[in-house]
Amino acid sequence: MTTMGQTCRLHKLTSEQFEAGRHEPEIGRSPGAAIVTIEPWLAKALRQVENNNRPLKPRMVERIKAALHGGYWYVNGEVIILNTEMAVLDGKNRLQSCVEAKVAFETVITWGWPQDAFAYIDIGIKRSGGDTLSAAGETNAFALSAAAHYDWRLMTRNMATGLELPDPLIKAYVHKNAGLKASLSWGDTTAKFIPKGLGAALHYRLSQQDAARAKQFFQEIGHGENINRHDTTYWLREVLAGLRKRQQQPLHLSHKDQAHFAAIVIKGWHAFCAGRLATRDRLIWHERREEPFPELVHEKK
Repeated sequence: MTTMGQTCRLHKLTSEQFEAGRHEPEIGRSPGAAIVTIEPWLAKALRQVENNNRPLKPRMVERIKAALHGGYWYVNGEVIILNTEMAVLDGKNRLQSCVEAKVAFETVITWGWPQDAFAYIDIGIKRSGGDTLSAAGETNAFALSAAAHYDWRLMTRNMATGLELPDPLIKAYVHKNAGLKASLSWGDTTAKFIPKGLGAALHYRLSQQDAARAKQFFQEIGHGENINRHDTTYWLREVLAGLRKRQQQPLHLSHKDQAHFAAIVIKGWHAFCAGRLATRDRLIWHERREEPFPELVHEKK
């Protein structure tokens, strides 16, 4: 009788044995695994199998190369994951490190997993939405991911909370809200005053209400041309610039800081569309006084 230990024991393969086996017609039809000694030539061959995946992370590659050169790489149970076509789902950085270091290493390889599993690999660690969108073939994936996350928080009224759009759902969310892609350039236009992703998300939603006004609104915020103290967008630029200047870590804003930027822009949009002047005091969002987060829909003239 075969024991569980005997049944579950992994085979140990050389690069040559694995290379010969991975081309067998039946190999990817069901999951399997083995401990494999990966030579640089095999790492290169696996890297060359066409598959949209996360972009390489150069700093991680350098760390793994240092481990390989220093002789302190150990088999620890962490796996390289291949799909049913024997293309890499997870482990690209390790394979690239082997190629560049020109040093063989031993690891566990598992194969035969569906391509859709990619979005759920390392879900407890944090695979970014940009990684998922990049794997899906989206251009400007990380900017699009940021815009989608902001848009989800705006629409679910979670700007000031810690709740985020789950990254495995981001591909479907972007597909449903394809107009976010066209709004990315407006995030660049106002980036001096508003975080890029938030600017793109706000433009996307405001342009759905009134495309022409949204274009003018964002042009005036971004460029400041032909506006003066009698224009809401003049004061909006002043308030946003002041808020930006006070942030100690402008690239790592808290959720509440991000909510303040969004609320100020939305309040400015309301005044802009209603044809009334909103100066500094009317634009500030008084969260501490329990002022509700402003609704996205503007007031009609």
